[in-house]
Amino acid sequence: MKTSKHLLFPTDFSEASQDALISTLHLASQRKAKVTVLHVIYPEYEPMDLPVLSAKATEEKLEVAKTVLENLVSSTRQLLKDQLKPMPEIETKIEIGVPAAAIIRLANELECDMIAMGTRKKHSTLEQWLGTVTAEVVQKADLPVLVLPEGRHLEQIKLMVFATVLKERDLESIRKLMQLLPMENAIMHVVHVNTQAEKRQISMEDMKRFFMEGKKELPLKFHILESKDVIGALNTFAQEYDADLLIMATVKRSFWERLFHESQSRAMVLRAEVPILVLHE
Repeated sequence: MKTSKHLLFPTDFSEASQDALISTLHLASQRKAKVTVLHVIYPEYEPMDLPVLSAKATEEKLEVAKTVLENLVSSTRQLLKDQLKPMPEIETKIEIGVPAAAIIRLANELECDMIAMGTRKKHSTLEQWLGTVTAEVVQKADLPVLVLPEGRHLEQIKLMVFATVLKERDLESIRKLMQLLPMENAIMHVVHVNTQAEKRQISMEDMKRFFMEGKKELPLKFHILESKDVIGALNTFAQEYDADLLIMATVKRSFWERLFHESQSRAMVLRAEVPILVLHE
């Protein structure tokens, strides 16, 4: 994990994205982290057999995007000036290219330790754009991705739900969380979803023994759920317990890996009801 505290926040200038920026700045203030707000625009091409970049049209889009981006940051700063102490350092960037690829590339170039992105609930083709890009970033990025669903603000993290498959890296993921997030007085509910697809069903005794053998760094409560729909079960549990954050760690060569197949990543993002932090090993 990178040691610099730096969040990359991509925006499409939608209302949902502005809400997500508010949550991102709250988190950055608590972490004393820097925030880079990014907008990615598609290049314009001339209608020819060979796709020639239209410099004039692209430049016009750039100028408009710069103005909108600066206004977004300025208005959000003004909105939060009495709430955030300190106000995080905020930079803005505009990139030309394919959104998901540009987001991941810039996050690596800036040595960010987290990407925070909004997602929308509506389902028209245009309104799913942000959710689709977020899903692709979740699937392909190597660093943690925070998914912020429309209508849910993340101002403090007091109750977390950690989805586990009882792998050693789960313990390491919890230790990483201690460095990544402000967790003072936080409670973590550790949840496993048993499915018929698993060869071995995990018991409550398995969970307690596994986690108690590791270093207990914050209060843990354990739960076993039975469901064929892992995403739905976790969403429902998180809502019932009024969780601030659902944490999911990718694990290769296991059932959990299927969640990060392209279609499942997209489903997870579009169905998100509470903020989700995806950790990558």
